[in-house]
Amino acid sequence: MDVGRSYRPLVAVVLISVVACGLAWVFSVRAQSIVRAPGIVHPVRTVDLHSPVNIGRISEVLKADGDTVTLGETLALIDSEDEKLQREAVRKRLVGIQEELKDRERLIELRKINIDLAKANEKEAIAGVEVAKAQLAAANAAVKRAGPDATKVETQIADEKLKYAIKSEEEAKLTYDNYVKILAYDGIKADDVRKAKLAWEKTQSSVREARDELKLLTDSTNVFRLEDAKAEADRRAASVATAQANVVVKTTMIREAEVALVIDERSKVLAADLERYRVEEQRLERLIKEKILRAPVAGVLHEFRIQPGQWISNRTVLGGIYDTSTLIVHAHVQQRDFNKVHPGQKAKITFDGLSFEDGPVEAEVLSLNTLATPPVEDGVSPMAVFQEPVKGAFVPRAVVKLKLPPGPNYEKLRVGFTGAVKIQVGGTKHPLAEWFF
Repeated sequence: MDVGRSYRPLVAVVLISVVACGLAWVFSVRAQSIVRAPGIVHPVRTVDLHSPVNIGRISEVLKADGDTVTLGETLALIDSEDEKLQREAVRKRLVGIQEELKDRERLIELRKINIDLAKANEKEAIAGVEVAKAQLAAANAAVKRAGPDATKVETQIADEKLKYAIKSEEEAKLTYDNYVKILAYDGIKADDVRKAKLAWEKTQSSVREARDELKLLTDSTNVFRLEDAKAEADRRAASVATAQANVVVKTTMIREAEVALVIDERSKVLAADLERYRVEEQRLERLIKEKILRAPVAGVLHEFRIQPGQWISNRTVLGGIYDTSTLIVHAHVQQRDFNKVHPGQKAKITFDGLSFEDGPVEAEVLSLNTLATPPVEDGVSPMAVFQEPVKGAFVPRAVVKLKLPPGPNYEKLRVGFTGAVKIQVGGTKHPLAEWFF
Protein backbone atom coordinates (compact mmCIF):
# COMPACT_ATOMS: atom_id res chain seq x y z
CA MET A 1 0.00 0.00 0.00
CA ASP A 2 1.30 3.47 -1.02
CA VAL A 3 1.25 5.59 2.13
CA GLY A 4 1.91 8.84 0.14
CA ARG A 5 -1.09 8.31 -1.98
CA SER A 6 -3.31 7.56 1.01
CA TYR A 7 -2.69 11.09 2.57
CA ARG A 8 -3.41 13.07 -0.55
CA PRO A 9 -7.19 13.35 -0.01
CA LEU A 10 -6.59 14.47 3.54
CA VAL A 11 -4.08 17.10 2.45
CA ALA A 12 -6.48 18.35 -0.21
CA VAL A 13 -9.28 18.62 2.35
CA VAL A 14 -7.00 20.49 4.77
CA LEU A 15 -5.83 22.89 2.06
CA ILE A 16 -9.36 23.55 0.87
CA SER A 17 -10.45 24.15 4.45
CA VAL A 18 -7.59 26.55 5.06
CA VAL A 19 -8.37 28.45 1.85
CA ALA A 20 -12.07 28.56 2.72
CA CYS A 21 -11.33 29.82 6.22
CA GLY A 22 -8.95 32.38 4.83
CA LEU A 23 -11.51 33.61 2.34
CA ALA A 24 -14.16 33.69 5.05
CA TRP A 25 -11.82 35.69 7.26
CA VAL A 26 -10.97 38.06 4.41
CA PHE A 27 -14.63 38.63 3.56
CA SER A 28 -15.35 39.09 7.25
CA VAL A 29 -12.68 41.80 7.47
CA ARG A 30 -14.07 43.45 4.35
CA ALA A 31 -17.62 43.34 5.69
CA GLN A 32 -16.52 44.90 8.97
CA SER A 33 -14.45 47.66 7.38
CA ILE A 34 -16.21 48.46 4.11
CA VAL A 35 -19.89 49.22 3.28
CA ARG A 36 -20.73 48.98 -0.39
CA ALA A 37 -23.72 50.63 -2.03
CA PRO A 38 -24.84 52.05 -5.38
CA GLY A 39 -24.64 55.84 -5.59
CA ILE A 40 -26.11 58.54 -7.85
CA VAL A 41 -24.94 62.15 -8.25
CA HIS A 42 -27.55 64.70 -7.12
CA PRO A 43 -27.64 68.49 -7.08
CA VAL A 44 -27.38 70.15 -3.69
CA ARG A 45 -31.03 71.17 -4.10
CA THR A 46 -33.81 71.42 -6.68
CA VAL A 47 -35.64 74.74 -6.93
CA ASP A 48 -39.16 74.75 -8.39
CA LEU A 49 -40.10 77.35 -11.00
CA HIS A 50 -43.39 79.22 -10.48
CA SER A 51 -45.11 81.94 -12.45
CA PRO A 52 -44.18 85.42 -11.16
CA VAL A 53 -47.77 86.62 -11.77
CA ASN A 54 -51.14 85.25 -10.74
CA ILE A 55 -52.06 84.37 -14.29
CA GLY A 56 -50.55 85.09 -17.67
CA ARG A 57 -49.84 83.84 -21.18
CA ILE A 58 -46.35 82.86 -22.37
CA SER A 59 -45.29 85.04 -25.32
CA GLU A 60 -41.74 83.75 -25.84
CA VAL A 61 -39.59 80.91 -24.47
CA LEU A 62 -35.84 81.58 -24.41
CA LYS A 63 -34.51 78.40 -22.75
CA ALA A 64 -35.13 74.67 -23.10
CA ASP A 65 -35.08 71.70 -20.76
CA GLY A 66 -31.50 70.74 -19.90
CA ASP A 67 -29.99 74.17 -20.59
CA THR A 68 -27.52 75.63 -18.13
CA VAL A 69 -28.67 78.98 -16.72
CA THR A 70 -27.19 81.67 -14.48
CA LEU A 71 -28.79 83.46 -11.56
CA GLY A 72 -31.40 85.95 -12.81
CA GLU A 73 -31.20 84.84 -16.45
CA THR A 74 -34.40 85.26 -18.45
CA LEU A 75 -36.11 81.95 -19.17
CA ALA A 76 -39.39 83.10 -20.74
CA LEU A 77 -41.44 86.22 -21.37
CA ILE A 78 -45.05 86.65 -20.29
CA ASP A 79 -47.37 88.77 -22.44
CA SER A 80 -47.33 92.39 -21.16
CA GLU A 81 -48.74 94.32 -24.14
CA ASP A 82 -51.67 95.72 -22.13
CA GLU A 83 -49.36 97.09 -19.46
CA LYS A 84 -47.03 98.59 -22.09
CA LEU A 85 -49.96 100.38 -23.81
CA GLN A 86 -51.15 101.72 -20.45
CA ARG A 87 -47.61 102.86 -19.63
CA GLU A 88 -47.37 104.70 -22.95
CA ALA A 89 -50.67 106.49 -22.26
CA VAL A 90 -49.51 107.44 -18.77
CA ARG A 91 -46.22 108.78 -20.13
CA LYS A 92 -48.04 110.96 -22.67
CA ARG A 93 -50.25 112.32 -19.90
CA LEU A 94 -47.14 113.03 -17.80
CA VAL A 95 -45.62 115.02 -20.66
CA GLY A 96 -48.83 117.05 -21.01
CA ILE A 97 -48.98 117.81 -17.28
CA GLN A 98 -45.33 118.84 -17.21
CA GLU A 99 -45.84 121.21 -20.16
CA GLU A 100 -48.89 122.75 -18.48
CA LEU A 101 -46.94 123.15 -15.24
CA LYS A 102 -44.21 125.00 -17.17
CA ASP A 103 -46.88 127.34 -18.55
CA ARG A 104 -48.15 127.89 -15.02
CA GLU A 105 -44.62 128.68 -13.86
CA ARG A 106 -44.27 131.28 -16.61
CA LEU A 107 -47.64 132.75 -15.57
CA ILE A 108 -46.48 132.91 -11.96
CA GLU A 109 -43.31 134.73 -13.02
CA LEU A 110 -45.47 137.21 -14.94
CA ARG A 111 -47.63 137.72 -11.85
CA LYS A 112 -44.53 138.41 -9.78
CA ILE A 113 -43.45 141.04 -12.30
CA ASN A 114 -46.93 142.60 -12.16
CA ILE A 115 -46.72 142.69 -8.38
CA ASP A 116 -43.41 144.53 -8.54
CA LEU A 117 -44.90 146.98 -11.06
CA ALA A 118 -47.98 147.47 -8.88
CA LYS A 119 -45.77 148.21 -5.86
CA ALA A 120 -43.90 150.83 -7.90
CA ASN A 121 -47.23 152.39 -8.94
CA GLU A 122 -48.30 152.37 -5.30
CA LYS A 123 -45.21 154.34 -4.35
CA GLU A 124 -45.95 156.87 -7.09
CA ALA A 125 -49.54 157.14 -5.89
CA ILE A 126 -48.37 157.75 -2.32
CA ALA A 127 -45.99 160.46 -3.59
CA GLY A 128 -48.93 161.95 -5.52
CA VAL A 129 -50.90 162.14 -2.29
CA GLU A 130 -48.09 164.09 -0.68
CA VAL A 131 -48.00 166.52 -3.63
CA ALA A 132 -51.78 166.95 -3.49
CA LYS A 133 -51.61 167.64 0.26
CA ALA A 134 -48.93 170.29 -0.33
CA GLN A 135 -51.12 171.91 -3.00
CA LEU A 136 -54.08 171.82 -0.62
CA ALA A 137 -52.00 173.47 2.09
CA ALA A 138 -51.01 176.22 -0.38
CA ALA A 139 -54.64 176.69 -1.40
CA ASN A 140 -55.72 176.99 2.24
CA ALA A 141 -52.97 179.54 2.78
CA ALA A 142 -54.27 181.46 -0.23
CA VAL A 143 -57.74 181.48 1.28
CA LYS A 144 -56.38 183.06 4.42
CA ARG A 145 -54.52 185.70 2.43
CA ALA A 146 -57.33 186.48 0.06
CA GLY A 147 -58.36 190.17 0.61
CA PRO A 148 -58.32 193.65 -0.90
CA ASP A 149 -54.92 194.69 0.51
CA ALA A 150 -51.51 193.09 0.86
CA THR A 151 -48.69 194.36 3.02
CA LYS A 152 -45.26 195.11 1.59
CA VAL A 153 -43.68 192.51 3.86
CA GLU A 154 -46.07 189.83 2.59
CA THR A 155 -45.20 190.74 -0.99
CA GLN A 156 -41.46 190.52 -0.27
CA ILE A 157 -41.90 187.15 1.45
CA ALA A 158 -43.92 185.85 -1.48
CA ASP A 159 -41.26 187.08 -3.92
CA GLU A 160 -38.43 185.42 -1.98
CA LYS A 161 -40.46 182.21 -1.78
CA LEU A 162 -40.94 182.24 -5.57
CA LYS A 163 -37.21 182.74 -6.17
CA TYR A 164 -36.37 179.89 -3.83
CA ALA A 165 -38.96 177.65 -5.46
CA ILE A 166 -37.57 178.41 -8.95
CA LYS A 167 -34.03 177.65 -7.82
CA SER A 168 -35.15 174.38 -6.21
CA GLU A 169 -37.03 173.45 -9.39
CA GLU A 170 -33.95 174.07 -11.53
CA GLU A 171 -31.77 171.95 -9.25
CA ALA A 172 -34.36 169.12 -9.19
CA LYS A 173 -34.62 169.20 -13.00
CA LEU A 174 -30.83 169.10 -13.35
CA THR A 175 -30.68 166.12 -10.98
CA TYR A 176 -33.43 164.32 -12.92
CA ASP A 177 -31.71 164.92 -16.29
CA ASN A 178 -28.41 163.60 -14.94
CA TYR A 179 -30.11 160.48 -13.54
CA VAL A 180 -31.72 159.83 -16.94
CA LYS A 181 -28.32 159.99 -18.64
CA ILE A 182 -26.71 157.70 -16.06
CA LEU A 183 -29.60 155.22 -16.40
CA ALA A 184 -28.78 154.76 -20.08
CA TYR A 185 -25.44 153.27 -19.02
CA ASP A 186 -26.95 151.10 -16.25
CA GLY A 187 -25.19 153.18 -13.65
CA ILE A 188 -28.26 153.81 -11.51
CA LYS A 189 -31.53 152.10 -10.63
CA ALA A 190 -34.79 153.01 -12.34
CA ASP A 191 -36.38 153.52 -8.93
CA ASP A 192 -33.92 156.34 -8.18
CA VAL A 193 -34.82 158.02 -11.49
CA ARG A 194 -38.52 157.76 -10.56
CA LYS A 195 -37.85 159.39 -7.20
CA ALA A 196 -35.90 162.24 -8.85
CA LYS A 197 -38.80 162.86 -11.24
CA LEU A 198 -41.28 163.01 -8.37
CA ALA A 199 -39.01 165.50 -6.55
CA TRP A 200 -38.84 167.62 -9.70
CA GLU A 201 -42.64 167.58 -10.10
CA LYS A 202 -43.01 168.56 -6.45
CA THR A 203 -40.74 171.60 -6.94
CA GLN A 204 -42.74 172.54 -10.06
CA SER A 205 -45.87 172.51 -7.94
CA SER A 206 -44.13 174.69 -5.37
CA VAL A 207 -43.18 177.19 -8.11
CA ARG A 208 -46.79 177.38 -9.31
CA GLU A 209 -48.04 177.89 -5.77
CA ALA A 210 -45.47 180.66 -5.13
CA ARG A 211 -46.42 182.42 -8.37
CA ASP A 212 -50.11 182.20 -7.55
CA GLU A 213 -49.48 183.56 -4.09
CA LEU A 214 -47.36 186.47 -5.44
CA LYS A 215 -49.92 187.21 -8.10
CA LEU A 216 -52.63 187.24 -5.50
CA LEU A 217 -50.71 189.84 -3.46
CA THR A 218 -49.53 192.09 -6.33
CA ASP A 219 -52.52 192.10 -8.66
CA SER A 220 -54.13 195.54 -8.24
CA THR A 221 -57.40 194.29 -9.60
CA ASN A 222 -57.36 191.52 -6.96
CA VAL A 223 -58.75 188.94 -9.37
CA PHE A 224 -58.33 186.18 -6.84
CA ARG A 225 -61.11 186.94 -4.49
CA LEU A 226 -61.91 184.97 -1.39
CA GLU A 227 -64.49 182.91 -3.26
CA ASP A 228 -61.93 181.93 -5.92
CA ALA A 229 -59.40 180.96 -3.26
CA LYS A 230 -61.98 178.78 -1.52
CA ALA A 231 -62.88 177.12 -4.80
CA GLU A 232 -59.19 176.37 -5.44
CA ALA A 233 -58.88 174.92 -1.94
CA ASP A 234 -61.91 172.68 -2.53
CA ARG A 235 -60.40 171.49 -5.81
CA ARG A 236 -57.11 170.68 -4.11
CA ALA A 237 -58.99 168.78 -1.34
CA ALA A 238 -60.76 166.75 -4.03
CA SER A 239 -57.36 166.03 -5.62
CA VAL A 240 -56.07 164.75 -2.27
CA ALA A 241 -59.10 162.44 -1.91
CA THR A 242 -58.62 161.19 -5.47
CA ALA A 243 -54.92 160.52 -4.87
CA GLN A 244 -55.70 158.67 -1.62
CA ALA A 245 -58.32 156.56 -3.42
CA ASN A 246 -55.72 155.75 -6.10
CA VAL A 247 -53.37 154.54 -3.37
CA VAL A 248 -56.12 152.27 -2.00
CA VAL A 249 -56.74 150.85 -5.49
CA LYS A 250 -53.04 150.15 -6.05
CA THR A 251 -52.73 148.48 -2.62
CA THR A 252 -55.78 146.32 -3.34
CA MET A 253 -54.31 145.25 -6.67
CA ILE A 254 -51.08 144.21 -4.94
CA ARG A 255 -52.94 142.15 -2.35
CA GLU A 256 -55.09 140.43 -4.98
CA ALA A 257 -52.02 139.57 -7.05
CA GLU A 258 -50.19 138.20 -4.00
CA VAL A 259 -53.21 136.09 -3.00
CA ALA A 260 -53.48 134.74 -6.56
CA LEU A 261 -49.79 133.88 -6.44
CA VAL A 262 -50.15 131.97 -3.17
CA ILE A 263 -53.52 130.32 -3.87
CA ASP A 264 -52.93 128.74 -7.28
CA GLU A 265 -55.51 125.94 -7.26
CA ARG A 266 -54.81 124.79 -10.80
CA SER A 267 -51.12 124.34 -10.08
CA LYS A 268 -51.98 122.33 -6.97
CA VAL A 269 -54.27 120.06 -9.00
CA LEU A 270 -51.59 119.60 -11.66
CA ALA A 271 -48.96 118.77 -9.03
CA ALA A 272 -51.27 116.15 -7.48
CA ASP A 273 -51.98 114.65 -10.93
CA LEU A 274 -48.28 114.58 -11.72
CA GLU A 275 -47.51 112.62 -8.57
CA ARG A 276 -50.43 110.23 -9.16
CA TYR A 277 -49.37 109.46 -12.73
CA ARG A 278 -45.76 108.95 -11.66
CA VAL A 279 -46.92 106.37 -9.11
CA GLU A 280 -49.01 104.70 -11.82
CA GLU A 281 -46.02 104.64 -14.19
CA GLN A 282 -43.89 102.98 -11.49
CA ARG A 283 -46.63 100.42 -10.87
CA LEU A 284 -46.84 99.53 -14.57
CA GLU A 285 -43.04 99.34 -14.81
CA ARG A 286 -43.05 96.91 -11.90
CA LEU A 287 -45.77 94.78 -13.53
CA ILE A 288 -43.84 94.65 -16.82
CA LYS A 289 -40.66 93.59 -15.02
CA GLU A 290 -42.59 90.96 -13.08
CA LYS A 291 -43.83 89.42 -16.32
CA ILE A 292 -40.41 87.95 -16.97
CA LEU A 293 -39.65 84.41 -15.78
CA ARG A 294 -36.12 84.46 -14.40
CA ALA A 295 -33.86 81.78 -12.95
CA PRO A 296 -33.95 81.98 -9.13
CA VAL A 297 -30.61 80.12 -8.93
CA ALA A 298 -27.84 79.06 -11.26
CA GLY A 299 -27.96 75.47 -12.48
CA VAL A 300 -29.56 73.18 -15.04
CA LEU A 301 -33.21 73.32 -16.14
CA HIS A 302 -35.21 70.23 -15.29
CA GLU A 303 -38.61 69.31 -16.77
CA PHE A 304 -38.96 72.78 -18.25
CA ARG A 305 -41.40 72.27 -21.10
CA ILE A 306 -43.56 75.40 -21.39
CA GLN A 307 -44.59 76.59 -24.86
CA PRO A 308 -45.48 80.00 -26.37
CA GLY A 309 -49.19 80.73 -26.00
CA GLN A 310 -49.50 78.57 -22.89
CA TRP A 311 -51.47 80.04 -19.98
CA ILE A 312 -49.76 79.73 -16.60
CA SER A 313 -50.58 80.61 -13.00
CA ASN A 314 -48.59 80.96 -9.81
CA ARG A 315 -50.08 77.68 -8.56
CA THR A 316 -48.52 75.66 -11.36
CA VAL A 317 -44.96 74.32 -11.19
CA LEU A 318 -43.31 75.14 -14.52
CA GLY A 319 -40.29 72.93 -13.95
CA GLY A 320 -37.22 73.09 -11.77
CA ILE A 321 -33.57 74.02 -11.66
CA TYR A 322 -30.91 71.68 -10.38
CA ASP A 323 -28.57 73.78 -8.25
CA THR A 324 -25.23 72.34 -9.36
CA SER A 325 -23.07 74.75 -7.41
CA THR A 326 -22.37 71.77 -5.16
CA LEU A 327 -22.79 68.10 -6.07
CA ILE A 328 -23.61 65.38 -3.57
CA VAL A 329 -23.94 61.62 -3.96
CA HIS A 330 -26.91 59.65 -2.62
CA ALA A 331 -25.64 56.22 -1.59
CA HIS A 332 -28.45 53.68 -1.10
CA VAL A 333 -27.22 51.51 1.76
CA GLN A 334 -28.75 48.20 2.84
CA GLN A 335 -30.54 48.34 6.17
CA ARG A 336 -28.10 45.92 7.87
CA ASP A 337 -25.21 48.30 7.09
CA PHE A 338 -26.99 51.55 7.89
CA ASN A 339 -25.95 51.78 11.55
CA LYS A 340 -22.30 51.28 10.64
CA VAL A 341 -22.21 54.56 8.74
CA HIS A 342 -21.59 57.90 10.49
CA PRO A 343 -21.00 61.48 9.28
CA GLY A 344 -17.34 62.26 8.60
CA GLN A 345 -16.36 58.75 7.42
CA LYS A 346 -14.26 58.53 4.27
CA ALA A 347 -15.55 57.03 1.04
CA LYS A 348 -14.45 56.29 -2.50
CA ILE A 349 -16.71 56.21 -5.55
CA THR A 350 -15.99 54.62 -8.88
CA PHE A 351 -18.28 56.31 -11.40
CA ASP A 352 -19.54 54.64 -14.55
CA GLY A 353 -19.23 57.95 -16.40
CA LEU A 354 -15.51 58.30 -15.73
CA SER A 355 -12.74 56.34 -17.43
CA PHE A 356 -10.55 53.80 -15.70
CA GLU A 357 -7.61 56.21 -15.91
CA ASP A 358 -9.60 58.83 -13.95
CA GLY A 359 -9.76 56.44 -11.03
CA PRO A 360 -12.12 56.63 -8.04
CA VAL A 361 -13.34 59.93 -6.54
CA GLU A 362 -12.85 60.51 -2.84
CA ALA A 363 -15.84 61.62 -0.76
CA GLU A 364 -16.99 62.09 2.82
CA VAL A 365 -20.22 61.08 4.58
CA LEU A 366 -22.30 64.24 5.00
CA SER A 367 -25.54 63.01 6.58
CA LEU A 368 -27.94 60.06 6.90
CA ASN A 369 -31.66 60.05 6.32
CA THR A 370 -33.53 59.61 9.58
CA LEU A 371 -35.99 57.18 7.96
CA ALA A 372 -35.18 54.08 5.95
CA THR A 373 -38.05 54.78 3.57
CA PRO A 374 -38.00 55.70 -0.08
CA PRO A 375 -38.05 59.51 -0.44
CA VAL A 376 -40.36 61.32 -2.80
CA GLU A 377 -39.42 60.57 -6.40
CA ASP A 378 -36.86 63.17 -7.41
CA GLY A 379 -36.43 62.40 -11.11
CA VAL A 380 -32.78 61.46 -10.60
CA SER A 381 -32.69 58.18 -8.66
CA PRO A 382 -34.80 55.32 -10.05
CA MET A 383 -37.04 53.62 -7.51
CA ALA A 384 -35.18 50.32 -7.96
CA VAL A 385 -32.14 51.59 -6.07
CA PHE A 386 -34.25 52.26 -2.99
CA GLN A 387 -35.28 48.59 -2.68
CA GLU A 388 -33.74 45.11 -2.57
CA PRO A 389 -35.54 41.78 -3.07
CA VAL A 390 -35.97 39.60 0.03
CA LYS A 391 -37.97 36.44 -0.43
CA GLY A 392 -40.11 37.96 -3.17
CA ALA A 393 -40.70 41.24 -1.32
CA PHE A 394 -38.83 44.55 -1.39
CA VAL A 395 -37.03 45.98 1.61
CA PRO A 396 -36.40 49.77 1.37
CA ARG A 397 -32.80 50.88 1.40
CA ALA A 398 -31.59 53.88 3.41
CA VAL A 399 -30.06 57.00 1.84
CA VAL A 400 -26.63 58.23 2.90
CA LYS A 401 -25.49 61.58 1.49
CA LEU A 402 -21.84 61.99 0.53
CA LYS A 403 -20.03 65.29 -0.03
CA LEU A 404 -17.72 65.52 -3.03
CA PRO A 405 -14.73 67.79 -2.39
CA PRO A 406 -13.27 69.73 -5.36
CA GLY A 407 -10.81 67.69 -7.35
CA PRO A 408 -9.57 66.90 -10.85
CA ASN A 409 -12.64 64.78 -11.63
CA TYR A 410 -15.22 67.04 -10.01
CA GLU A 411 -15.90 69.10 -13.16
CA LYS A 412 -16.49 65.91 -15.18
CA LEU A 413 -19.38 64.75 -13.03
CA ARG A 414 -22.99 65.30 -14.05
CA VAL A 415 -26.29 64.98 -12.24
CA GLY A 416 -27.49 61.39 -12.66
CA PHE A 417 -24.04 59.77 -12.92
CA THR A 418 -24.04 56.39 -11.17
CA GLY A 419 -21.19 54.72 -9.36
CA ALA A 420 -20.10 52.07 -6.85
CA VAL A 421 -19.64 53.58 -3.38
CA LYS A 422 -17.26 52.15 -0.76
CA ILE A 423 -17.51 53.67 2.74
CA GLN A 424 -14.78 52.93 5.27
CA VAL A 425 -16.59 52.10 8.54
CA GLY A 426 -15.91 50.53 11.94
CA GLY A 427 -12.66 52.34 12.60
CA THR A 428 -10.74 49.04 12.11
CA LYS A 429 -6.95 49.21 12.00
CA HIS A 430 -6.45 45.90 10.17
CA PRO A 431 -3.96 46.21 7.28
CA LEU A 432 -6.41 44.53 4.91
CA ALA A 433 -8.99 47.29 5.55
CA GLU A 434 -6.92 49.79 3.61
CA TRP A 435 -6.33 47.23 0.86
CA PHE A 436 -10.06 46.64 0.43
CA PHE A 437 -10.73 50.41 0.53
